Amino acid sequence: MKKYLVSLLVLVLGMIIFKVPIAFAAGDYVIDDYKANVDLQEDGSGRFQEAITYDFDGDFNGVFYNLDLKGIKDVTNLEVSIKDATGKESKPFSENNSGKTGSYQLTREGNYLKIKVFQKANNEKKTVVYRYTIPDVVTNYADTAEFNRRIIGAGWEDVLRNISVTIKLPKKVEDGKLRAWAHGSLNGKISLEDNQKVLLTMDSNPSNTFVEARLVFPISITQNNSNIKSEKRLAKIMAAEKVEAEKANQRRQNAMWFAIVLTVVFAVVAIWGSYHGRKVAAKNLFKELHIPEHLYDIPEDITPAVMYSATKHKKPRTVEITSTLMDLVRKKQLTLKEIEMSLTTTLGKTKSKTTYLIQKIKNPKEIILLTHEAYLIKWLIDDIGNGESVTLNEIENFGKKDQKKAKKFMKNYQKWQDMVKISADQKGYYSQTDQKAKNFVLFYHGVLLALFVCGNIAMNIMNGVYPWAIVAMFILLIMSGVQWIGFFPIRTLKGETAVREWEAFKSMLQDVSNLKMADVGSLVLWDHFLVYAISLDVSTEVINALALQFPQEELTTMYVGSYYLYNPFFGTNLGSSISTSFESSFNNAMGSAVSNASSTDGTGGGFSGGSSGGFGGGSGGGAF
Repeated sequence: MKKYLVSLLVLVLGMIIFKVPIAFAAGDYVIDDYKANVDLQEDGSGRFQEAITYDFDGDFNGVFYNLDLKGIKDVTNLEVSIKDATGKESKPFSENNSGKTGSYQLTREGNYLKIKVFQKANNEKKTVVYRYTIPDVVTNYADTAEFNRRIIGAGWEDVLRNISVTIKLPKKVEDGKLRAWAHGSLNGKISLEDNQKVLLTMDSNPSNTFVEARLVFPISITQNNSNIKSEKRLAKIMAAEKVEAEKANQRRQNAMWFAIVLTVVFAVVAIWGSYHGRKVAAKNLFKELHIPEHLYDIPEDITPAVMYSATKHKKPRTVEITSTLMDLVRKKQLTLKEIEMSLTTTLGKTKSKTTYLIQKIKNPKEIILLTHEAYLIKWLIDDIGNGESVTLNEIENFGKKDQKKAKKFMKNYQKWQDMVKISADQKGYYSQTDQKAKNFVLFYHGVLLALFVCGNIAMNIMNGVYPWAIVAMFILLIMSGVQWIGFFPIRTLKGETAVREWEAFKSMLQDVSNLKMADVGSLVLWDHFLVYAISLDVSTEVINALALQFPQEELTTMYVGSYYLYNPFFGTNLGSSISTSFESSFNNAMGSAVSNASSTDGTGGGFSGGSSGGFGGGSGGGAF
């Protein structure tokens, strides 16, 4: 359950600012700063400068910019340059078709002037500066002069961040004679400065969204303008902008109410989900249950694999194969023997390798083996071995060069895991409400995620994104998810008792060096304890304590402990070498099996993408 919640929160972190940069084969980029300056001239022309800062993640060859020419007679004095991260600006690039760094290509297609700038970038920031002049951007009417242009076109497929547009008149006007309006996203702000400048600012502009500025001012400011119309225009402009302002205010109000309602609904779902999830879970904390800190006997005579699976509510690991094998040795069903074997290297040389031989006892002690114990013997010795024995080397190499064997190995391992899990589930350690509650928690978090994502999309469509609503929903989602971490699983009284008892037993094994082991039990009992210590990950502590507290001749009588202690490493605190050898062998075998099995279907994955910009009308750009 924790894994799913963490994955959900990671997904949310990726979606919170869903205006993600467009992906390319070479990498990603974001445009994190867009500054435009328009200096209007007395002759009605405009000198434009656009500084666009790209933050590149990966390798790129350059950028491109498509300037929309609709309504434009001509573009003159074009210059392209680059600023580095320190703000140092390069010399103007050369226009040619060489494709070399420091150059740009210029083509005209339909209503677009396409500028392709060649400048390599690798995991760095670069600012591309475009300078150009457009004539007749101001129209002088009989009663007013007007500037009306989309400074940023709708052709940008990228989200543009930190936008600042400054439009400057040739000289100051009298108070109240300069008026300005801006159209586009409802998140922008417009202000007048010094009766000469108009400033448009936005934290973020959605993709495919234009930013338009409209200014009116006295015709005396552009007295040399040749773009003259005799009609009176001021009253129509004022009336039109009044209508647009009322529409914008209504849209803004609608977007605000949508954000409020969405946040309230989100909070209600989060609170209701938390309450109802706990109601469905009906979790009992069992505060009246008291288990001692140390338990000096095995809480329940079950196999170590079932113990792990039942207490952890998980399928067994490869470690549990080791502990099960050692338990079968203790039960006098198998023997282990360290052997030397000869291997031929790729160069044809022969070398020796130490491994372990797992062998059936010819006349084993008559006991009833559990399903997963009997299956483990059949799988390892009958299927992989020769029916009588198998070496760890044979297990490790099984399927390494044979995909069919690799798949078979994986299938058998999963079958063994399922057998253990079934036996563990039959213990009744977990409440029937456990899975129901998990499913409900995942369901209502899915609803929250859908509300979060769809709400953000809707606000963007409405051009009214309210950061407070996004932050509020995100915090609620995080709080709702975090509260369930560690809440599951939901155990029964029997299960809670068993888990706490096994924890107390493990605690005793961890502190075994402080105990007089002979007072706790005989070596036969410690032999039994040892197989559990493997799955409890405390076998080293037990082995080291046994080596210190019992004579060597007595330790040789142990069925399991002797394999740790009665070997060349005895007395060197390397008693866990055999367990490590088993675990390493199975991990390697599993790795080979998984690798071989997963490579058979011929499928693969990777990054894909393309370039953006220029389509759908309006200026735009991107990187390549």
